Amino acid sequence: QAQGIHFSQYYNAPLLVNPANTALMSENDYRLGLNYRNQWNKVPVPFKTVSAFADMQAFRAANETNWMGIGFAFFNDVAGDGNLTLNRGDVFLAYHVQTNDNFMISAGLSAGYASRNVNYDKLTFDEQWNAGQFKFDRSLPNGEMINGTEMNNIIKTNYLDIGAGVNFAYFPNELIYVKLGAGVAHVNTPTETFYNMTNEIGIRPSVNLDGQFVIAKSVTLNPSVYYTTQQGAYQIVGGTLVYI
Repeated sequence: QAQGIHFSQYYNAPLLVNPANTALMSENDYRLGLNYRNQWNKVPVPFKTVSAFADMQAFRAANETNWMGIGFAFFNDVAGDGNLTLNRGDVFLAYHVQTNDNFMISAGLSAGYASRNVNYDKLTFDEQWNAGQFKFDRSLPNGEMINGTEMNNIIKTNYLDIGAGVNFAYFPNELIYVKLGAGVAHVNTPTETFYNMTNEIGIRPSVNLDGQFVIAKSVTLNPSVYYTTQQGAYQIVGGTLVYI
């Protein structure tokens, strides 16, 4: 059932968490972000993930109480001996409306195009075990067949992925800001397979609660918690940032 791309520092990948976060900024017109993760260095082939994103405000009202957010993101993930690779580009669109002096609603959508590939020539299979020499021989047929043809070299698959989300923000005064967000990834349950099968990526809902609390003239606390689940697996991450 595998895993979707996710970061422990989810707050540094806001568009991945929820499309409604696109350009949800009160003091900046745009932002740029870059994430790099090198996971499981002790295994022979570590997992590497890189992402970059950019989002900006557009059509901001004269009274600055509502605006549109436009964003873009790119993801690259490489794992394992076969260089199982994901290249993915997403576009994001959101709209933010301040309904009164203390409340804002945001809604967003995302559309991504993903390409996966794996190099079968770098993998070994049971059929390639040479019992006489007690080793794998990659020159032997791997026995991985599809439509009567052996799978070798680089095999690819592509799919379109849709996401959506909403945010509710409450700010009773200049010292308190609380935001509750809910997002859904893989709304269209795209098919991801190298074997022309019906393997669907499961819908992945998520919930995120965070706040900013000014506790002194130059000190702000930013606690948050993030929960997501997919196909029976789940993740809960929480923590607090301190701005001084």
